[in-house]
Amino acid sequence: TYTWGVLATPSLTVGTKTTYTWTPANSLTKVDILMVAGAGGGGKQVGGGGGAGGLLHHTNQSISGQKTIVVGDGGTGGVGYSSTNEVGDSGNDTSFTGFDNAIGGGGAAGKSAGLNGGSGGGGCGYTNRTPGSGTSGQGNSGGTGIHQDKGGGGGGAGSSGGNGSQGGAGGAGVDKSSVFGTTYGDSGWFASGGGAGTRSGISPGTAS
Repeated sequence: TYTWGVLATPSLTVGTKTTYTWTPANSLTKVDILMVAGAGGGGKQVGGGGGAGGLLHHTNQSISGQKTIVVGDGGTGGVGYSSTNEVGDSGNDTSFTGFDNAIGGGGAAGKSAGLNGGSGGGGCGYTNRTPGSGTSGQGNSGGTGIHQDKGGGGGGAGSSGGNGSQGGAGGAGVDKSSVFGTTYGDSGWFASGGGAGTRSGISPGTAS
């Protein structure tokens, strides 16, 4: 029990989501609601970077009554060249009662194309170099891989993933420190894309 309401014990579904039930102490106005979904997993075999989870920021909202909040987990990375699971898994959606879902980030390409999501997964640097697309209003596309040594970076909420000039850098997130301070997120930044993999001594991509 807090001054702003009652938060029930969360229910964890391992590898998928965590569910909270929140009952505000009273009606609230001018509320900021920031929703970030789980990021996509990185690809294998000169794989791309995982796409950031979709980001939605609702401002000046009025809140009353019990709400269910589901926070999506990130996706698992690809597991190997000879495996059918070389593409990273997409992340899981985040939801809040009464609002559209934030869409999980796209898994990155291994031998197959990057997956679509909140932000798209980066393209592979080995065979299929095609990145995934982002969701309008939530994120951006992944970067294109360069055959056959440089993966593309995962898309971020603020920009697309980098193409594989080295390993593609992850797309930039968005800076919400002016609203939420620097305690939350990565010093106030949210939903950055993952850096891509490389081989043959080439520098890997950096996460933004």
